[in-house]
Amino acid sequence: MRILTWNVNGIRTLPQYYPWSELKTLEAILIHPDIRSDIYCFQEMKIMRPQIDRDKALPGSFDSFISLPTGKGGYSGVAIYVDSTVAKPLRAEEGISGLIQPKPPLSEDERVSKTYPAGNLMDFVADDNDRLPSSLLELDNEGRTLVLDFGIFVLINVYCPADTVKERFPYKMNLHLLLQERVRILVEEEKRDVIIVGDLNMCASILDDGEPILESKKRNWNQKPWNWLKEWVQPIGKLIDVTRRFHPDRAKMYTFWESKKDGRTANFGLRLDYIICTEGLLPWLKGSDILPQVLGSDHCPVYVDLHDEITLEDGSKKTLRDAMKYSEAAPLPRLATRYWLEFSGKQTKISSFFTTKTTEGDRPAKKMRAR
Repeated sequence: MRILTWNVNGIRTLPQYYPWSELKTLEAILIHPDIRSDIYCFQEMKIMRPQIDRDKALPGSFDSFISLPTGKGGYSGVAIYVDSTVAKPLRAEEGISGLIQPKPPLSEDERVSKTYPAGNLMDFVADDNDRLPSSLLELDNEGRTLVLDFGIFVLINVYCPADTVKERFPYKMNLHLLLQERVRILVEEEKRDVIIVGDLNMCASILDDGEPILESKKRNWNQKPWNWLKEWVQPIGKLIDVTRRFHPDRAKMYTFWESKKDGRTANFGLRLDYIICTEGLLPWLKGSDILPQVLGSDHCPVYVDLHDEITLEDGSKKTLRDAMKYSEAAPLPRLATRYWLEFSGKQTKISSFFTTKTTEGDRPAKKMRAR
């Protein structure tokens, strides 16, 4: 099974690039051999809800889960597309705080976790006015995270903000802290294995930074925010940088290039896109790499392949499908886009308000059949 993460820099502009320009639907893009995967995690959808048509919501055999910002439209946004013939999430949540809820709110059985981060216990970074986030929801309402439970692992798709604007630095760091705390709860308290994928907008080491060496040193890798990711993954932290594990010494393994500088042509970029997991998933890891030849964005896709079957210590076999508790007949979590009113068939059309209903007395009498 393949999981692919990609900052698409606008799902609606993707068809402007070859070979996607030759395809007519999102489904055709998802099944194209250049990127064919079973689970897609997209960042920077840059789309508003009214612009999401059936093609983007229900692309063939893929179930979709989409989170959009509540404020500024056409900005940020993440999505997960899951091939329903291969996998089906058991539970799904929007955001990582546990505070974004559908109507009616998720029941305890529908929630991914039993416990969620407590803002009053977190050491948040204050802004220039010494202001701290008033609520975790303040960090969680920009359409930057989705959490899906696949049984054997919890998948978190994240789009972290860049640090190019000084005023956004506290928000960036505080979202990192919230993500880190959510993962800690899942791993340490709930004993879950986790896969975190997405655009973290940060380099894990100086090897991932294409800037000249003197410029890289100016970043000061021992200070925030550059030390956050470095301290989260091995060898300092406990989590595994999956792609780097398979290519420990590869230089210039960049996933982002500045378009204005034509950085892609000379491969002058940064590695900002990651697949990170817990050690418990090591036996399932088959391979991971970047796809720099795939065009359509200023980022390139990154993927991880998981074994379909592994041999346990006692010699028995275990399939990934069984470990994921896959059932084709199982209902989808309520967060699925197919349950949005505009796609569920339950939305009342405006025209219906201007249509006169026919009562039984208004109907023409039925003709008697000849006997």
